[in-house]
Amino acid sequence: MSGTVMATLFGTDGIRGPVGTYPMTEQGIRDVANAIARFFLKHRNIRQVLIARDTRASGELFERAAGEGVIAAGSDAAVAGVLPTPGAAYLCRRHGTGGIVLSASHNPAGDNGIKVILENGQKASSADEALIERMLADRAEFSDSLIDEDLRGTVIHAAAWTEEYAAFLEENCTSAAREWLSSHAVVLDCANGAASSLGGTLLARLGARAELLGASPDGKNINRECGATHPGAIVKATVDHKAAAGFAFDGDADRVIAVDENGALVDGDRIMLILAGYLKRRGKLLRGTVVATDYSNLGLRQALSALGCSLVTVPNGDRHVAERMRALGCALGGEQSGHIVLMPEHTTGDGLLTMLMLLNAMADSGKPLSALHAGFHEAPQVLLSVVVREKRELASLAGVQRAMRDACEKLRESGRVVVRYSGTEMVCRVMVEAPSKGAAERWARTIAAEVSREVGR
Repeated sequence: MSGTVMATLFGTDGIRGPVGTYPMTEQGIRDVANAIARFFLKHRNIRQVLIARDTRASGELFERAAGEGVIAAGSDAAVAGVLPTPGAAYLCRRHGTGGIVLSASHNPAGDNGIKVILENGQKASSADEALIERMLADRAEFSDSLIDEDLRGTVIHAAAWTEEYAAFLEENCTSAAREWLSSHAVVLDCANGAASSLGGTLLARLGARAELLGASPDGKNINRECGATHPGAIVKATVDHKAAAGFAFDGDADRVIAVDENGALVDGDRIMLILAGYLKRRGKLLRGTVVATDYSNLGLRQALSALGCSLVTVPNGDRHVAERMRALGCALGGEQSGHIVLMPEHTTGDGLLTMLMLLNAMADSGKPLSALHAGFHEAPQVLLSVVVREKRELASLAGVQRAMRDACEKLRESGRVVVRYSGTEMVCRVMVEAPSKGAAERWARTIAAEVSREVGR
């Protein structure tokens, strides 16, 4: 196998890295896709693998390489082209196929990645990923010339499958929401990513008056000053167009950030609060519980409590959210960043589905979006990212542990401290909530300084 395989390729959301560095090379993608196909054959008896991608310049080359890897394993490659990650998850469940999504989500165009979707529409577990890595490490780089033509799989052109996903989304928009859309303007920022074509088409089919931003991908502008990670554009456009709401997706459209009619951001925490109220009114908030991550603001727990709902938290990552939701039998969960999981409608975070559910909630209530999240009172929160040279166990960093203890003892029940390494980048996240912004900043900077001193780059 060309290049050097890291001890652990998979992070919190698949494999991700700069294009040109293994495994984000043509041969690396071919190797990994081949291992994924062999995993599906051996461990799940699946002989067809859906391949989807976002709009990065490296996507077409990697799509071909992934297809080659899959058919060399003796499996069929169903090539769907540009498709949101949740669209691939929906289609994998519908057709019973395995799935490979080539995307680096919210990362810049110079990165790419691989996400593995199971035939039930769920993201591969960490145990599944470990099996794939083992299969990758146990086999030398394959040569096309050594593979018997009779043992190869075939390529299936599956671009038309996108219509099935679009139909699924339409089915989840209520008649009341369609009527609401006919008389209200909305703005979409598609991040020049996977939702660029589908987002506008979907709203047009629903009869909406929609203004589109970030819907002209050129391979290099995905997530560039647009989308969920750069909400300034959607805020301005929503206000300028006097729209009732704005929605900004990330590169693979598995998350969304909303903007109300006043230009205020409605992040994942606020979205979960709104949808919790909507589902509860309809008797669909199973167990009366919402699942979120440790990064969700204290204000979410307080606002849900006022609704008579409870909150369960898990480590960062929408995969962890979905796993806990399935274990508890919950219908709603998500992340502050805008990954929202809605069960039983879907198996993973879906920005377009979340947008439609918010529109359903607005139409059902007859209230503006600003009124629906007015009950959320955000605790001051500071999140810092420290670039690190290595990811040593945090428990072994004496200075970091001391600073964290000091902060927790001081804040007690009035705040929180969360320190974790990113699963997709060489950074350490330091999040502090406190009664005041100043206190949160002081403690966050104190802890971040210790992280930098001990493992900073």
